[in-house]
Amino acid sequence: MHPYRETSLVEPPRPRDYRPLFRALYAVALLCVASGVTSLVVLASGCHPALPPVAGCVAGAYRCTPDGRPEVCSASSRWEPIGDAQCSRVGAVCVAPTDGPAHCARSQIDAAADAPDASDGGAE
Repeated sequence: MHPYRETSLVEPPRPRDYRPLFRALYAVALLCVASGVTSLVVLASGCHPALPPVAGCVAGAYRCTPDGRPEVCSASSRWEPIGDAQCSRVGAVCVAPTDGPAHCARSQIDAAADAPDASDGGAE
C-alpha cells in the first residue's frame, strides 16, 4: 500500500435525482392552469349584459315609456333606453316626434314662463 494513498470505505455522494420534484411541480402547474381556465370560463359565462326582451318593434323607431323615458328600437328589435334618467328628473318631459328621435324637452308651461313678455316690447 502506498503511504500517501487515502482509502475510504465511504462511497462518494451520488448526484441528486430531481425528477420526482419536477414531476410534482409540473402537476401543480397543470392544476393551476386548469383552474385558471375554468375560472375564466365561469366568469365569461356570467358577464352577459342584461338585455331587454325582444319586443318585435321596427328598428330605429322611437317612443316614450309611461314613466317618461325615451327609448329607441334596436337592430335586434328590443326597446333600449336613451340616456340614464327619466325626463322628469331633469325637469323635462319625454317627446317622441314622428320625424326625429325621442328626447327630453322642456315642458310647454316652462317654456312659456321663460318667454319674454310682449307687453314691454320683448325686453327682459
